[in-house]
Amino acid sequence: MSGIKALLVGLSFIMSVYQTSAQGPPEPWSLAKEIFHREFEFLKSYVVRDNLSSIYDIQTFTNSLLIRAIQEKEFGLIDSLSAILLNAVNNLREVSWYPAHTWRTQDSVPLGRSYRMWLFPRNITIDGEAVPVRDEYHLSSSQFLFLVSQVLFAGLDAPQGQYHYIDSLIKVFPGLMLEHHYRRWIVETQTFQLSGWGCIKGKYNPREFLELKRTRRFVLKPTICPIVTDTDLFIIAGLSLVLAAHDAAPERVPVSREDRELYAQYLREAEVLLQERVQLRTIHTANGTLAGFAFDNGLYRDYKDHRFADYDEMTFPAGNLKVKPSKDATWDVSHARRFYFIFNALEWAAPTAGLTLDYRSFMRGLAHQYFHVIYADSVRHLFANYINGDNGWYRVNYHGEGFGFPPYSMSQAALEGGWFFLGEYYPPIAELGNRIWYVFNVDPEVYNRYYGVVYRNFQPVNRRFSASPSGSERFVLLQWLPSLW
Repeated sequence: MSGIKALLVGLSFIMSVYQTSAQGPPEPWSLAKEIFHREFEFLKSYVVRDNLSSIYDIQTFTNSLLIRAIQEKEFGLIDSLSAILLNAVNNLREVSWYPAHTWRTQDSVPLGRSYRMWLFPRNITIDGEAVPVRDEYHLSSSQFLFLVSQVLFAGLDAPQGQYHYIDSLIKVFPGLMLEHHYRRWIVETQTFQLSGWGCIKGKYNPREFLELKRTRRFVLKPTICPIVTDTDLFIIAGLSLVLAAHDAAPERVPVSREDRELYAQYLREAEVLLQERVQLRTIHTANGTLAGFAFDNGLYRDYKDHRFADYDEMTFPAGNLKVKPSKDATWDVSHARRFYFIFNALEWAAPTAGLTLDYRSFMRGLAHQYFHVIYADSVRHLFANYINGDNGWYRVNYHGEGFGFPPYSMSQAALEGGWFFLGEYYPPIAELGNRIWYVFNVDPEVYNRYYGVVYRNFQPVNRRFSASPSGSERFVLLQWLPSLW
C-alpha cells in the first residue's frame, strides 16, 4: 500500500473508530485528542526505547498537541504528556567519563564528577570488527529538553496539587536540565564538534561554537560551517524557557544568581547571532509588500543535501547532470518545522528571561513567508521544498543511489510542525489550513495524487507509513490537526 493511500485508509479507520460525524469533516482538535489518548501507552513505551530517535521523535509527534492544550488550558492533556516525558528519565545513565568515540576508536574523557545523560548505542569498527559503544546525541537530547521546557513553563499555571505528573515534572526536570545538561554543555565541558563538513577540528562548548559562527573563524571554509543549527536553536529556546520559569516561580525552579547571570550572558550572545542571521526580507504580493522571513540564506549552497535545490524538473537528476545549487540556498521545509515552536518559545520567554529581539516580528515574517512563498500551488495545495521558495530536489542519493525528494515532496512537512498556528499572525493561514482539511475529507484522492512522492532506485514511489511510528498516518495527523481551528 502506498504511503499516501495508507494515510487515507488510516484516516478513514480513525474516523470510524471515533464515530465521527457523517455530516462533514471531523472536528480537528477533537480528533487529535482521540488519537493522542489512543496512542498514549505506545508513546510511554516509545520514549524509553534504547534508540536515539525515541526522545527526538517525541517532540516532533506531540509539540502541536502541547501548544493547543496550552491555548485551551487543558491541563489534563498536559498532565498526560508529562507522564510520557517523565518516563524518559528511566533511560538516563550516570557517568563520570564522557564517551569520545570516533568511527574507528574507542575513547572517553574524565568529566570530573558524575552527570546523568542519555547515551544511545551504535557500532564502531575496530580492526574490521563491529564494537558496540554508547554516545550522547546533542540533537536528540536538546530537542527532547526543549519540549520539556515548554511543559515546565506552561505547567506552572496548573493548580498545584491537582495534576500529579505536572507537579512531578516540575520537581524532577529543572536540575536535570540545568545542572546535568545546559550547564554541562555551555560551561563545564567541550563535547560539541562539526564532524563531516570539513569545517574545523576539535571540540567546543555551545558558547564557543556561537562565537565561531558569528565571527566565521573556521580553518576550512565551506559556506555551511557557520549556520545556526537546529541543536543551537533548541538549546537557546529551551534554556530561555527554563529561566522564564525560574523568574515566574523561583521556589519551584531554582537557579543560583551566579548561574542565572552565566545563562543570561550566553543568551545575549545567542541573540546577537540570531539578529544577524534572521532577515525580514520584502515579499511582493498582488496587494503590496510584506515582510518575509529569511534565515541563513545562501549559507547552504555547498551543503550536500541541497546541491540540487535549483533543479526543479520531476525527472531524477542523472549522474551526468551538473550540480545545481541555489545561490540563496536555505532551510528545507521539513527541518523548518521547528521554527514556529522555537520562536514561539522565545516570544513566551522574552518578557522575563531578558531577551531583547522582537520575536513577534519574526513570527509575522514567517507567517507571510509560509503563505506567499512556501505555499506554491493553490490548485493542488502543494508547498515548495525550501523556505525561500526554491522547489528543487532535496537529499539526492541520501539513502543510496537513485534516492531523492523531488519538487513539492516536502508538502506533507508543510502540514505538520505547527505551521497553521501562524494564523494568529496572518489570518489567511488559518483559512488555508481549514480549506486543505476540508478538501482532503471531501476528495481524499487529492492527497493520493499529489503528496508524498519520493524516488528510490531512480523511480517515483509513495512513502510507506506503516513501517515506523514516525511515518505512520496517526502521527501525521497528530502533528497537523491541533493547529486547525
